[in-house]
Parts: sequence; C-alpha cells; structure tokens
Amino acid sequence: MFGFIKGIRQFLLLILALPAFVNAQSIQWLDDFSQYSIDQTFVHQVITYDGYVYAAGADVTTGAFVIKYAPGGGQIWRRNYAIDDVFAIQAYAIAADASGVYIAGGQGPQAFVIALSHQGQDRWLYEYQGVDGAEASFKQMTINSAGLFLSGSYQHPDTDQKGNVIARLESSLGDPVWVRETSVTGIENFTRGALVSGTAGIYLADGFNAGLQRYSFDGKLLAQQASTKAIVAMDWFNGSLYTLESSLDLEGNIVGDYMVNRYLDGGQATLLHEFKPPYSNTGAYLGIGQHALKVQQGSIFVVTAQYANCCIGEIDYRVAQLDLTGQLQNQALFESFSIDSTTAVSLAVTPERIYLGG
Repeated sequence: MFGFIKGIRQFLLLILALPAFVNAQSIQWLDDFSQYSIDQTFVHQVITYDGYVYAAGADVTTGAFVIKYAPGGGQIWRRNYAIDDVFAIQAYAIAADASGVYIAGGQGPQAFVIALSHQGQDRWLYEYQGVDGAEASFKQMTINSAGLFLSGSYQHPDTDQKGNVIARLESSLGDPVWVRETSVTGIENFTRGALVSGTAGIYLADGFNAGLQRYSFDGKLLAQQASTKAIVAMDWFNGSLYTLESSLDLEGNIVGDYMVNRYLDGGQATLLHEFKPPYSNTGAYLGIGQHALKVQQGSIFVVTAQYANCCIGEIDYRVAQLDLTGQLQNQALFESFSIDSTTAVSLAVTPERIYLGG
C-alpha cells in the first residue's frame, strides 16, 4: 500500500496516530500545538507504555514539557518546567517503566533527569554539572532492569573545552551508579546519535562517522566498531541491533542515501534495505534529527525525510514498514509539512497504531 497525505501544514508540533498501514490515508488523531502557543514548540521524543502515549519536548515560552495521552487521543495530563531568565530548558528524551516516566535534557550548565509518576507527580531530580561551567545536556536515554542509561555532551561557550558524558542512574531514587566523561576536540559527538539497550550491554552511536560503541552495564567499554557511515537511529530486537545509517556533511546534515543495517552481536553489518532520495545531486540534505527507526512485532518501521523541492522549504516524510529481512511491506508518504529542518522526528509503534511526533 502506498498512501499520500497532503495539505497538513503545521509549523510547530504535531503528533500523528495512524492505523498500522491498514488505511494509511487516515489520520486517527492529531495534536496541533499551534492552538496552544504562537511560539515554536517541538516534540523531541514520543514513546508508548502500557497503552498510553508520552511525549517530551520544549516550548520557547513555557519551557520543557511532558504530556500523557490516551491511546485514542486527548491529553490526560501535561507538566511544564519553566525557563529561567538566562538559560532555556529543553527536554530531549523520555523513557518509562512500571514506576513512572523519566525525561532528560539540559538547561545551561546543567543536564538533568526528572522522574514522574504515571499520574504526573514529581518523584526525583538528578542534575549533572557541566565541566568547569560548560553547557551540558542529556540527549539520549534508555531504560532496563539495571537502571537508566544516558548519553549527552558538554561544551563551554567561551572556550574550546567540550566532551561527551554517559551515565547510569538507579531508577527508583535517581542516584548515580557511574558517570563517564571524555573530552573531544572535534564536533561534540553525543549531541546527536542513538542509545539502546541490548542483552549484552548498551549500544551507543555518536551520530557522526566514528561508529558504534558497546558498554557493559557497569560502564566498561567492551567493543568499538568503526563505520564508513553515520548511525543516526537504531533499535534492538531479538539479539540483533538494527540501524539507520547515512553519509553526513561536516555540519551533520544528511547528504546521501538512508540504509537499514542489521548487526549481529559483535559482528559486521548486513545491509537490509536502502532508501534513495529523488535528488541525486543533493541527497536528502536534512538535519540529523529528521528520521527514526523502531523494530516492533517482527517488523522494522523507518521514517526518512527529504525536501519537497530539492533542498529548501517544506519536507516530505516517508514512513516505511520492512520485514526483518529488509523487504518493503508498506509505506505512506506525508507530503509538504512546514517543519523547520532542525526539528527532530520521533516514532513509536503499537499493534494498533503508529505515532509520529516532531
């Protein structure tokens, strides 16, 4: 099935719920944040847990937020965390378990994790101070029975001092189990990338061309694998790591084809599928957040993006469903969204629906 959805023109934030390609032309519900705010609003990540939908993001007026939705639409609750007079606050990542919901982000020299109950009540706050006052943020987060795992970066606004940070927190009280800092001299890698939990540890891709790292749950670097492409999204399923990869320019923009690969634990990549943009001279040429990958119910779901008119203006998003061998099963095209090219796109999948936030 190939469905086209046109004419929905949102500059701010949208969350879409689609039936799982049964009728790809039908949007079941849409939360359009332009009705709440005249300023820019972004959803950085959307997840599902226990049948509910959770979204985290930021509004330039009210600050960071986390929202709980009913499966069929409608906000159950929303929590806002206001900005101060100096630093804007951003919530970039969200995770959930039986105890509650967790959002991670940054505000000036502090990266943070806030834990809430499923009823929206605050449980605890963890703050990480950037090295020597450097601006810091957590950008990725994953959770398992061992706790919360985070990756992010710090960068001093007045010097060249910058680095990456990964951490593990105890999820019930937010106590740090370990924190690892590494200084870097190039682009602050962990500001963009992906972090997932597997059976043998956590997998971290920096979002540029350095490749893939695997850490034990105790924070030890177990393996590092170079890649000729940038791993920009990934997920773990049934003993394998599935990745979405592409070539980037020096500013971190997508400039080539998207490739879906599978890594057996500790092995080399196997190419499963390749998405080619229509403009061979420019590629997709989009910011690194314009894509997502999830593996669910024995299928690989991928979001890719391209400019509707070569390399400027509105963006077309393609949601594709592959089987685990990489064969294309279904896809739907959302044409001509008025979304800023720096906006991240997030994907969550349930047996009934596909949720897309951005």
